[in-house]
Amino acid sequence: MKKIRTKLVNILGVALLMAMITATGVRAASTRETITLRENYIETNISITRSLSRSYVTVRCISVYPTNYYKGEQYTKIRTYLRFFDHTQLSKSYTLIEGDRPTLVEVYEGYLDRKSMYLIFTGNSAKSAEARVEYNPN
Repeated sequence: MKKIRTKLVNILGVALLMAMITATGVRAASTRETITLRENYIETNISITRSLSRSYVTVRCISVYPTNYYKGEQYTKIRTYLRFFDHTQLSKSYTLIEGDRPTLVEVYEGYLDRKSMYLIFTGNSAKSAEARVEYNPN
């Protein structure tokens, strides 16, 4: 009787553990990094790999500030889009506002099977800047 009870407790424990793991799911981790936005709108790229589970990449601008002090210069926005390695644009261009909630950068139809690509950033001013961004390739 004791053996049966021990087996039953073990089986229920494993079943409970499996249920907890299944309920929480597996999520891709967001990445935060500071990037340099070069002057004259020169692009900064980050190579990303999508899981193909979603049709978009989640991107957010946490903060943006000038690399040098420019009197009267207010940095609040940056731009982003997706591009393939052969320079094919994979999404429209989005303007990210500093401190705003994440933006869903939609991958164009016909390119949803592309796993690896560049996440492109440019400044919203001809002056250089630093930006703290967060992205999740999904």
